[in-house]
Amino acid sequence: MARSMTTRCSLEARGLVSPVMSQGNIEPFGALVQVVGSLSCETVVIQTRYSDVSPIEYTGVNLITYDFVHRRPITFAGRLLASLLTQARISAQIMRHSPKLKCWIFYLGYEMFVPMLVGRIMGKQVILLAGSSYQKEVDLEPDRTRLLAKMLAKLSNLISNRIILYSKNLIIQWEMQDLIDKISVAPRHFLDFDEFRITDRINDRDDIVGFVGTFHGVKGPMEFVKAIPLILEEKPGLRFVLGGDGPLRPKIESFLRDGNLESCMAKLGWIPHRDLPSILNRLKLIVLPSLSEGLPNIMLEAMACGCPVLATAVGAIPDYVVDGQTGFIMNDNSPQCISRNVVRALESPDLEGIVDRSRLLVQSEFSFQRAVDRWRMILEVSSV
Repeated sequence: MARSMTTRCSLEARGLVSPVMSQGNIEPFGALVQVVGSLSCETVVIQTRYSDVSPIEYTGVNLITYDFVHRRPITFAGRLLASLLTQARISAQIMRHSPKLKCWIFYLGYEMFVPMLVGRIMGKQVILLAGSSYQKEVDLEPDRTRLLAKMLAKLSNLISNRIILYSKNLIIQWEMQDLIDKISVAPRHFLDFDEFRITDRINDRDDIVGFVGTFHGVKGPMEFVKAIPLILEEKPGLRFVLGGDGPLRPKIESFLRDGNLESCMAKLGWIPHRDLPSILNRLKLIVLPSLSEGLPNIMLEAMACGCPVLATAVGAIPDYVVDGQTGFIMNDNSPQCISRNVVRALESPDLEGIVDRSRLLVQSEFSFQRAVDRWRMILEVSSV
């Protein structure tokens, strides 16, 4: 994750607060730290994680870092108490460091309403990076959790000085039109193109189709798994990679076992980020059957590695995946729709052209310097 910081830093110090991080949040939050850190003379980083997630180690940035472990109680009351305790610990550090900071940036900050409010009370700019649709995600949670989460999301939007989205499309998709005056668009994404590169040409790869992401309902992993028997009717020799982990893993494993589908699995389970380039260079196609997205890292990483993307048209995906040009778009994430489009994509006569165009696109849009330039403008606007 280390990157040489060549950008001239400003004279301002800034703070960054993570959500409670699972494995899937580590790389995105680390990227944001590098981008903001390159534009700040000092950066206070408050990261919160589950106990099974290792802390991020940063190099090359002038940082003060706090690392908090968040408990995972089972009961609603236990989760609420654990959340309040974590937010109190974060708020204490916000009060401690605010006198020297210009602003606090909350990555996926909807679950951090109390620290956001404390930041405002301390007279600081509060920036909310809304990298995913919290409203969509909480619709899949139990009723009590859902109602509380939606209320906190609305309050967080209201108290923030600025909201960062990854695409203009998300203003309508996430029903945020009434907040348009405080919304800016600035992806924090960048790729290391020495790491994420093509090592195996598309025509030299075996017929392997993959899903890589969190095993959570909003990402559509169960719909992908249910599409596998339908795909095999048309492509009986196909194999599959299911890279990830999450609450739906037992259900996915049970479906594969009951359907005698385990033999067609090339891999099942979490893929460390360092191993992603080699996995993506094995895939003939990656499927993103999400109900909601911001701008998925895995899509950009796949495109950089010459792996065609088949995705639903949600979030910022249509900004970069144009059907038949830089990837493939499907109308919905039903198993039947996934199956039809997997077959369509694999039988496309222009896979090599799609691979070349998509890689050129991510190379031009997602360098480290492009991310820094986008965020420089955001932070300059927020300083006014």
